[in-house]
Amino acid sequence: MSDLARVVSLHSYPIKGCAGTSHSVATVDRRGLAFDRAWMITDGDGQFVTQRQAPRLALITPTLEREQLNVQIVGVGAVTVPLETTSSGTKLVTVWGDRCVARDEGDDVAALLREHLGQTARLVRMSERHVRAVPGSDAQTGFADAFPLLVISTSSLADVNARIVDRGGQAVAMERFRPNVVVDGCEAYAEDRWADVMVGDVALTMAGPCERCTVTTVDQASGTVTADGEPLATLATYRRGRDGVVFGQNAVHRGAGTIAVADTVRSA
Repeated sequence: MSDLARVVSLHSYPIKGCAGTSHSVATVDRRGLAFDRAWMITDGDGQFVTQRQAPRLALITPTLEREQLNVQIVGVGAVTVPLETTSSGTKLVTVWGDRCVARDEGDDVAALLREHLGQTARLVRMSERHVRAVPGSDAQTGFADAFPLLVISTSSLADVNARIVDRGGQAVAMERFRPNVVVDGCEAYAEDRWADVMVGDVALTMAGPCERCTVTTVDQASGTVTADGEPLATLATYRRGRDGVVFGQNAVHRGAGTIAVADTVRSA
């Protein structure tokens, strides 16, 4: 097998739409990176809420410890949620039309979210027994939009940023695209041409380009939508797919394992 690139950073997002966590080593389980999008914020009707509707989600920082999830919002407060619970109650919630079995994490965290977002909001965790299958594969995912993993190369980001600057704009950070696996040492958009690869001891199949939305225009540090419409405005000039603007590659894992920073991406 030939080396295609090297992993330079790994990221998971315990609560869908909220701030991410960086890892030097990440476990891949049946749903993707461990605890990635295991939780989700819903409205009062159980419908998922993301930065598309509530950009201030970016200011919510979830961190995992051995026995709890810490949910912190600077200037608002913090709440801890135990990873283990004696509650057996579940509810149905909806993400992109999929009905999922989940557990509500209680009124304390809901009150914190309501204060920050200015609307009714509940934090839910996908039931361990629920199976949210990825169409066309044997893989599962948590509350991710559709696929368990997103791969982007630093050279692809450098290319779009050079184009943004040429148009008079300001370069954007990789966090705007919310990747799981960031790689270096390949040409721009090389990830578009990969099929089956090995990363660490995990086999991945590239599942197609990721369609980008207005979340990419949210400044993750301030939780506000930027006025210049970047990077979508520039991407739309040269990265239009069949159904919209695309950037990065969705991926599906074929089995469990670990991925670490400095692991090589190898053709399978």
